[in-house]
Amino acid sequence: MNDKSVVIEKVILSEVPKLVSASKKGQELDELRPYIQIFRGSKAIFNHLSKEKEPKVYALEDKNIEFEIGLEATDEVLIRCRNFESNSDRSSIFRILFTPCLTFNDEIKLFKRDIDFSSNVQVSDNFYIKLVVKIQDESKKNI
Repeated sequence: MNDKSVVIEKVILSEVPKLVSASKKGQELDELRPYIQIFRGSKAIFNHLSKEKEPKVYALEDKNIEFEIGLEATDEVLIRCRNFESNSDRSSIFRILFTPCLTFNDEIKLFKRDIDFSSNVQVSDNFYIKLVVKIQDESKKNI
């Protein structure tokens, strides 16, 4: 088990991705309602989507997308971003694998080549995802 603990504070997308809807016969969506899910192994440990509140709407012209997370991670996690089209239609945007033990800075930038995008997603060559994290001080933890 890893001895480094990291709090994933934010996930920031540098731009709003273009998404082609599978449910709308290949139509490019002019707005997204993205949400984040985080998994440890096959178990969901965080879900930005809730029954009480639908995800925020982003237009393609919006500057960026920012998700507040606040989740402590000690082991490798999968971060997945999906788009909420309706209660029955959701589509994947991207997924990334995050390994806390390899974290040495409080900001990690993942560029387009580092991200596993769905085939129906388009982003510019300058696209990146920034993970804002807080490395926990292990010397202050009780064992």
